[in-house]
Amino acid sequence: MTQPPPSPPQALGQITPVKVPADQAIAGTPPPGAGAGPQNGPSGEQPQMTQEQMMQAMAAMMGGGGGPPGGPKGPPPTAMQSIRSGLVTFWKTLCWLMAAPEKPEDAPTGLLAWPRRILIGTRDWFLPAMNPIGPAPLQDYHAPQFGSRLYALANSYPLPTWRPLARVVMSLTGIFIVWAFVSHLDEVAIAEGEVVPEGKVKVIQHLEGGVVREIMVTDGSEVKEGAPLILLDLPVSSLNKEELQARMDGYMLQRARLEAELNDKPVAFPEEEAKRQPALVESERRSFEARRQALNATLTVLRDQVRQKGLEVQEYETKSRSITTSLRLSQERLVMSTDLIKAGLASKMDHVQIQSQVEDLKGQLESVRASIPRAEAAQQEAKGRVAEEMARFQRTAQSEMSEAELNIARTRELFIQATDQQRRTLIASPIDGIVKNMRSNTIGGVVRPGDPIMEIVPLHERLQVDAKLNPMDRGYVQEGQRATVKISAYDYTTYGGLDGDVILVAPDTTVPQTPNAQPYYRVVVQTDRAYIGDEQAKRLISAGMQATVEIHTGTRSIMEFLIKPVIKLRHEAFRER
Repeated sequence: MTQPPPSPPQALGQITPVKVPADQAIAGTPPPGAGAGPQNGPSGEQPQMTQEQMMQAMAAMMGGGGGPPGGPKGPPPTAMQSIRSGLVTFWKTLCWLMAAPEKPEDAPTGLLAWPRRILIGTRDWFLPAMNPIGPAPLQDYHAPQFGSRLYALANSYPLPTWRPLARVVMSLTGIFIVWAFVSHLDEVAIAEGEVVPEGKVKVIQHLEGGVVREIMVTDGSEVKEGAPLILLDLPVSSLNKEELQARMDGYMLQRARLEAELNDKPVAFPEEEAKRQPALVESERRSFEARRQALNATLTVLRDQVRQKGLEVQEYETKSRSITTSLRLSQERLVMSTDLIKAGLASKMDHVQIQSQVEDLKGQLESVRASIPRAEAAQQEAKGRVAEEMARFQRTAQSEMSEAELNIARTRELFIQATDQQRRTLIASPIDGIVKNMRSNTIGGVVRPGDPIMEIVPLHERLQVDAKLNPMDRGYVQEGQRATVKISAYDYTTYGGLDGDVILVAPDTTVPQTPNAQPYYRVVVQTDRAYIGDEQAKRLISAGMQATVEIHTGTRSIMEFLIKPVIKLRHEAFRER
């Protein structure tokens, strides 16, 4: 009896299910034609497959073998045949996963359950016509007979037509284009840099230098502001504070003495200097008294001279009055003698004698009167010498006062310098920080003036990243832009990065002195915090760590990123001479 040939499937989804006995599936024989009866013996029941039989069926399907195990093997398949066989097997396996079994217990379980649900959902949403299996395409097969079902699927389902695949490709392409236009990505300028503290690393130096007497810290020591770092002995040529203090006290005591001399008052020495320098106080007091005694002696002599000249003036005035009186009387006698001579009562000799006396008195009076101005001038001259001596004393004292004031000013300045030098012998930390790069580690070692001794890295300060920006990106970077800092010491995908702001963009490029170095713009980014991660598991960032700075210059869609090379090629290509 001739069996009618099975009708070919008209479309994906019109598949005629077939029954494959277990022994045929294991043997690798092709399934019977559509419409054939059961091939499982008179009872019509399918034999149960063992685990070994299932593995043999899988091997027969995946290997593409059609004969029984251990039978003669044909020629090895070519590469294209192997690829096609693999694709066909993969497609038919997907069709089996997307099949809708009649009984729930026939559905794949375990690891195959979720992939099957995802595939069915994708199929129903995109292409409902792609359901290749009917309501119950595998109703004659049971879950234990997995090998038979898989073999039947692999040899029964045809490949899909191009139309459903084209729909899928076009749908995915349209979704991708819309997504490329809608989705935006940050546009960044990348700069490599180094982490530095906000307050910069403090370099410890000494102005005068010296010999190391004591070292209080080591590399890595954490110090507070004002903590001692190193003690130096100043060189021999440095200023002596004690000597300058004694010199200053002497000048202060000298000034007190000179003030007393100028004001003609008793000397009053300052208390602090008098306590520190009692010997100088006594010396200045003796000097004050000696100078005052010398002045008084000179003034006494000059005043005696003034008094003597005054007595001379008085004597001349008295003598002048006496001569004037005698002259007046002699003149009266001369008048009387003249009258007597005329009367013939007196001798002429007496008259001549009286007349001679009058003339003599006149001469004496004129001489005395001429001596009075000279005596007065001598008196004034003596008074002038007194005033001159006082003025000379004042000038001398004032000159010494000016010199003392100048010496005080100079000595005070030197004293301040000496105090600073003595204070600088103990070098203290200017900030809270960590010691690094110690260059003086030997007691008795010499520190030259101005040479770096150590460095202090600030603590408790926000960090900055000193980065090098490519000159090509300078036009897009401005102060105030946000930036993301990635620390090379910590994996960005695990710990994340730091947010920051651009606080400085150099006005000009910096050209390194190293060979083949490229110029760059210096950019400083201020970070929001000084650690990576959250508060519970934060990882501190220290100065010197390398960082990558991504400065956010704007946003662009994914489509703009994709077509930018094409636009750039259109504007720049095919123009060379």
